[in-house]
Amino acid sequence: MTIRSRIALIFALMAVVFFSVAGALLYRSNDNAILNTLKNDLNKSSARIIDQLDSKVIRLRPLVDGPISVREQEFVQIFDSTNHLRYTTQGAGKRPSVSLASVNGARVSVPTYVTFRRSENDRFLILVIRDDATKNVIAVGGSIDQLIDSRSNILVDMLIGLPLTAVFAFLAGYYLAGRALTPVDKLRREAEKLKELGEGDLLTVPKTKDEIADLAETLNSMIIDIRKSIAEQKIFIASASHELRTPLARVSADLELALLKGRTLEEIEALIRKADRNIRKLVVVCNSLLTIAKQERGENDFNLSLHSLDEFVSETVEGLRREADAKSVNIVLDITCKPLAAIDSYHLSRALENILENALRYSPPNSFLTVRLSLVDIDSVQIDVLDQGPGFPSDFIDEALRPFSRSEKTTLGVKDKSSAGGAGLGLSIANMITEMHGGSIKISNNPDSGAKVSIVLPKFVEAKELNATR
Repeated sequence: MTIRSRIALIFALMAVVFFSVAGALLYRSNDNAILNTLKNDLNKSSARIIDQLDSKVIRLRPLVDGPISVREQEFVQIFDSTNHLRYTTQGAGKRPSVSLASVNGARVSVPTYVTFRRSENDRFLILVIRDDATKNVIAVGGSIDQLIDSRSNILVDMLIGLPLTAVFAFLAGYYLAGRALTPVDKLRREAEKLKELGEGDLLTVPKTKDEIADLAETLNSMIIDIRKSIAEQKIFIASASHELRTPLARVSADLELALLKGRTLEEIEALIRKADRNIRKLVVVCNSLLTIAKQERGENDFNLSLHSLDEFVSETVEGLRREADAKSVNIVLDITCKPLAAIDSYHLSRALENILENALRYSPPNSFLTVRLSLVDIDSVQIDVLDQGPGFPSDFIDEALRPFSRSEKTTLGVKDKSSAGGAGLGLSIANMITEMHGGSIKISNNPDSGAKVSIVLPKFVEAKELNATR
């Protein structure tokens, strides 16, 4: 069932409920009005008859019509002090219209109402009351045919009006729902054409400033995000393909050269070593891509435990000391505290190594690379890596943590151009690992020269607490 039909059906059901409640209230109000009018008339008649009895205007004689005047469709019966019927008006008959129990129970100044049914179409409401002076019981009856007829008329009107109201309400609801959903249907048709639209085209936002307009704006925002995500995926795939294709092509070329006749053992060994270096680059790229894929799927194999960060930083730096010496870069450790933190030493060391390798790549010979460990505040600790290279271009800082993001400007001032570049995955993976530790990475440039990359981590956190959130 469509939304339009459901809304129309709900509209019809609500109309039926409203009509039924209104009909019930009308039915009850009509009953009360007619009954109150009839009771007032009976009270007036009984008071008049009691006055006539007390003033001896009426003299009781056995079962004969007397001088009492009554309204149309009204009758009077009077019972003496011994509860025998002594007086009846014309049309009331010579039999009591009320039971002996009602006569015995009649009280002074307290009217009792009973119903009397003479035939199917001849029904009465009878007031029974005792006269204080004469001890006679007066029964004054009035026809309730008007009440019965009005009830029947209301029920007939409701039986006819109820289905008509339901049909009318359904049609009206269907029409109004259609008018209200017209902008939604327009959005749906435009959304179907999105794959044919240009990059700059979006859904038309209605000028109604209502929920439909909010929906269109939300959809447009989602479309922009999806297009951005698709564009990033395309760039990611193209970059990954390039990063894998280039080393593979070099490996293939080196192996083909090594297989040529006439090569000396020294030449073959050099080509194989060159191919091995390219294969190692492939392994690094593949491992990086695997890390990114796992992070996007929400998978990780973290095992957090408490570590002393000063020892962790020192061990990680020592692992890269030989590479730094080969480039004539001096690594300086600046550790002023010994904080504890819940970390996965394997993954976090990989993140710090990526940052250090990136800094070494752009550090000129005979420069200094400083690794500083310090407290930010009572809840966090910071690991800074500061180099004396060209630094990050100002327009590249916001993009530096994205996969495959590289800027050719960063190679300025680097003598060894072959060492510059990389796959553009190191900082991205370091950022992912840091975020999975509940921390963040900050990138900036030093006031004098060089880049500054900082890892900010929470400290004094129980490892089991972090493991429970993974």
